[in-house]
Amino acid sequence: MQVRNQCRSVGDRRDERDAEQAIGIQQVNASVGEMDATTQESESISQDSVSIAIQLNAQVDELSKMINEFKLNADLSETTYSVNFGQNVAVAEPV
Repeated sequence: MQVRNQCRSVGDRRDERDAEQAIGIQQVNASVGEMDATTQESESISQDSVSIAIQLNAQVDELSKMINEFKLNADLSETTYSVNFGQNVAVAEPV
């Protein structure tokens, strides 16, 4: 009878250990899932950042072209500043 009880005790401890391992595996799987979601979110944010950087670079190029078209016309009596924005020309005179 004592051997049978010891066998049950060993079996019970093994079952407890197996249950604890199953819980541990579930926790690891949940953590891996969270890390995967975070990695995908980071990748999406990185792609957005690259896209924004490309757009900003294009805007900087366009602004540089506009600044290069900025012309100062000076004569002895007054100074005027004109900026050519494609077909539109803005002229400002000093006050």
